[in-house]
Amino acid sequence: MDSQIDKAELIRRMAQHYNDLASLLAKVDDATLIQPGAVGSWSLKDMVAHLIAHEQRALRELEAAKRGEQIVEGGLSTDEFNARFVAESASRSGKVMLMAWGASFRQLLNSVGTLDESAFAPDSAVIQALGDSIDGAVANISYLHYAEHLPEVRAWLAKVSPAADAPQKAE
Repeated sequence: MDSQIDKAELIRRMAQHYNDLASLLAKVDDATLIQPGAVGSWSLKDMVAHLIAHEQRALRELEAAKRGEQIVEGGLSTDEFNARFVAESASRSGKVMLMAWGASFRQLLNSVGTLDESAFAPDSAVIQALGDSIDGAVANISYLHYAEHLPEVRAWLAKVSPAADAPQKAE
Protein backbone atom coordinates (compact mmCIF):
# COMPACT_ATOMS: atom_id res chain seq x y z
CA MET A 1 0.00 0.00 0.00
CA ASP A 2 1.30 3.45 -0.90
CA SER A 3 1.74 5.27 2.41
CA GLN A 4 1.97 8.68 0.72
CA ILE A 5 -1.02 8.51 -1.64
CA ASP A 6 -2.86 11.82 -1.85
CA LYS A 7 -6.58 12.47 -1.63
CA ALA A 8 -7.12 12.95 -5.37
CA GLU A 9 -5.45 9.63 -6.21
CA LEU A 10 -7.37 7.76 -3.52
CA ILE A 11 -10.67 9.18 -4.78
CA ARG A 12 -9.70 8.35 -8.38
CA ARG A 13 -8.92 4.72 -7.47
CA MET A 14 -12.07 4.35 -5.42
CA ALA A 15 -14.30 5.73 -8.19
CA GLN A 16 -12.63 3.76 -10.98
CA HIS A 17 -12.91 0.38 -9.29
CA TYR A 18 -16.40 1.07 -7.96
CA ASN A 19 -17.55 2.04 -11.46
CA ASP A 20 -15.98 -1.10 -12.96
CA LEU A 21 -17.98 -3.38 -10.67
CA ALA A 22 -21.13 -1.26 -10.38
CA SER A 23 -21.51 -0.87 -14.15
CA LEU A 24 -21.26 -4.64 -14.56
CA LEU A 25 -23.81 -5.32 -11.81
CA ALA A 26 -26.20 -2.68 -13.19
CA LYS A 27 -26.67 -4.85 -16.31
CA VAL A 28 -27.78 -7.88 -14.28
CA ASP A 29 -31.46 -8.66 -13.78
CA ASP A 30 -32.84 -9.18 -10.28
CA ALA A 31 -33.29 -12.94 -10.74
CA THR A 32 -29.58 -13.28 -11.51
CA LEU A 33 -28.60 -10.93 -8.67
CA ILE A 34 -30.22 -13.26 -6.13
CA GLN A 35 -29.01 -16.55 -7.63
CA PRO A 36 -26.63 -18.34 -5.23
CA GLY A 37 -23.14 -19.37 -6.26
CA ALA A 38 -21.79 -16.15 -7.73
CA VAL A 39 -19.11 -15.60 -5.09
CA GLY A 40 -18.62 -18.87 -3.26
CA SER A 41 -22.09 -19.74 -2.00
CA TRP A 42 -23.19 -16.11 -2.07
CA SER A 43 -25.42 -14.46 -4.63
CA LEU A 44 -24.34 -11.16 -6.15
CA LYS A 45 -26.81 -9.49 -3.79
CA ASP A 46 -25.05 -11.18 -0.84
CA MET A 47 -21.69 -9.98 -2.11
CA VAL A 48 -23.07 -6.43 -2.28
CA ALA A 49 -24.29 -6.74 1.34
CA HIS A 50 -20.77 -7.82 2.25
CA LEU A 51 -19.27 -4.80 0.45
CA ILE A 52 -21.68 -2.43 2.22
CA ALA A 53 -20.91 -3.91 5.63
CA HIS A 54 -17.18 -3.43 5.20
CA GLU A 55 -17.57 0.08 3.75
CA GLN A 56 -19.74 1.11 6.68
CA ARG A 57 -17.22 -0.28 9.16
CA ALA A 58 -14.45 1.71 7.47
CA LEU A 59 -16.65 4.80 7.40
CA ARG A 60 -17.18 4.58 11.17
CA GLU A 61 -13.42 4.18 11.70
CA LEU A 62 -12.58 7.11 9.39
CA GLU A 63 -15.16 9.40 10.97
CA ALA A 64 -13.85 8.53 14.45
CA ALA A 65 -10.28 9.17 13.27
CA LYS A 66 -11.32 12.63 12.05
CA ARG A 67 -12.33 13.37 15.65
CA GLY A 68 -8.98 11.99 16.86
CA GLU A 69 -10.65 8.85 18.21
CA GLN A 70 -9.85 5.24 17.56
CA ILE A 71 -12.60 2.69 17.55
CA VAL A 72 -12.18 -1.03 17.59
CA GLU A 73 -15.07 -3.12 16.45
CA GLY A 74 -14.73 -6.64 17.68
CA GLY A 75 -16.62 -9.59 18.94
CA LEU A 76 -17.34 -11.13 15.55
CA SER A 77 -15.03 -13.09 13.30
CA THR A 78 -14.91 -11.94 9.68
CA ASP A 79 -17.15 -14.86 8.67
CA GLU A 80 -19.66 -13.99 11.42
CA PHE A 81 -19.55 -10.31 10.46
CA ASN A 82 -20.22 -11.15 6.80
CA ALA A 83 -22.96 -13.67 7.64
CA ARG A 84 -24.74 -11.13 9.84
CA PHE A 85 -24.96 -8.51 7.11
CA VAL A 86 -25.88 -11.01 4.41
CA ALA A 87 -28.72 -12.30 6.63
CA GLU A 88 -29.90 -8.76 7.38
CA SER A 89 -30.29 -8.08 3.66
CA ALA A 90 -32.18 -11.30 2.89
CA SER A 91 -35.57 -9.63 2.41
CA ARG A 92 -34.25 -6.89 0.11
CA SER A 93 -34.17 -7.19 -3.66
CA GLY A 94 -30.95 -7.22 -5.61
CA LYS A 95 -31.71 -3.85 -7.21
CA VAL A 96 -32.44 -2.30 -3.79
CA MET A 97 -29.11 -3.63 -2.56
CA LEU A 98 -27.33 -2.10 -5.54
CA MET A 99 -28.89 1.27 -4.69
CA ALA A 100 -27.86 0.83 -1.05
CA TRP A 101 -24.31 0.03 -2.17
CA GLY A 102 -24.26 3.20 -4.27
CA ALA A 103 -25.33 5.21 -1.23
CA SER A 104 -22.76 3.50 1.00
CA PHE A 105 -20.00 4.10 -1.52
CA ARG A 106 -20.94 7.78 -1.82
CA GLN A 107 -20.84 8.13 1.99
CA LEU A 108 -17.33 6.71 2.11
CA LEU A 109 -16.21 8.76 -0.89
CA ASN A 110 -17.63 11.91 0.71
CA SER A 111 -15.87 11.14 3.99
CA VAL A 112 -12.55 10.84 2.16
CA GLY A 113 -13.38 13.94 0.13
CA THR A 114 -13.92 16.08 3.22
CA LEU A 115 -10.44 15.29 4.53
CA ASP A 116 -7.95 18.10 4.33
CA GLU A 117 -4.88 17.21 2.28
CA SER A 118 -2.81 17.58 5.45
CA ALA A 119 -4.62 14.56 6.89
CA PHE A 120 -2.64 12.42 4.42
CA ALA A 121 0.70 13.43 5.95
CA PRO A 122 2.35 10.51 7.80
CA ASP A 123 2.24 12.30 11.16
CA SER A 124 -1.35 13.59 10.91
CA ALA A 125 -3.82 13.06 13.74
CA VAL A 126 -6.11 11.09 11.39
CA ILE A 127 -3.36 8.65 10.46
CA GLN A 128 -2.31 8.35 14.10
CA ALA A 129 -5.90 7.50 15.11
CA LEU A 130 -6.29 5.03 12.24
CA GLY A 131 -2.95 3.38 12.95
CA ASP A 132 -2.54 3.18 9.18
CA SER A 133 -2.33 5.42 6.14
CA ILE A 134 -5.70 6.63 4.89
CA ASP A 135 -5.19 4.57 1.75
CA GLY A 136 -4.29 1.56 3.88
CA ALA A 137 -7.44 1.95 5.95
CA VAL A 138 -9.72 2.49 2.94
CA ALA A 139 -8.25 0.50 0.03
CA ASN A 140 -8.92 -3.03 1.29
CA ILE A 141 -12.58 -2.28 1.86
CA SER A 142 -13.11 -0.21 -1.25
CA TYR A 143 -11.16 -0.22 -4.48
CA LEU A 144 -9.01 -3.29 -3.78
CA HIS A 145 -12.07 -5.10 -2.46
CA TYR A 146 -14.07 -4.35 -5.62
CA ALA A 147 -11.13 -5.43 -7.80
CA GLU A 148 -10.81 -8.63 -5.76
CA HIS A 149 -14.38 -9.69 -6.54
CA LEU A 150 -14.59 -8.43 -10.14
CA PRO A 151 -12.88 -11.40 -11.90
CA GLU A 152 -15.00 -13.93 -10.02
CA VAL A 153 -18.18 -11.99 -10.81
CA ARG A 154 -17.25 -11.71 -14.49
CA ALA A 155 -16.47 -15.42 -14.74
CA TRP A 156 -19.71 -16.40 -13.03
CA LEU A 157 -21.80 -14.04 -15.16
CA ALA A 158 -20.18 -15.40 -18.33
CA LYS A 159 -21.58 -18.81 -17.36
CA VAL A 160 -25.07 -17.81 -16.20
CA SER A 161 -25.83 -14.59 -18.03
CA PRO A 162 -23.40 -14.05 -20.92
CA ALA A 163 -25.13 -10.85 -22.08
CA ALA A 164 -24.44 -9.13 -18.73
CA ASP A 165 -20.69 -9.02 -19.33
CA ALA A 166 -20.82 -8.34 -23.06
CA PRO A 167 -19.08 -5.15 -24.18
CA GLN A 168 -21.47 -2.30 -24.88
CA LYS A 169 -21.88 -1.38 -28.56
CA ALA A 170 -21.47 2.25 -29.54
CA GLU A 171 -24.66 3.74 -30.92
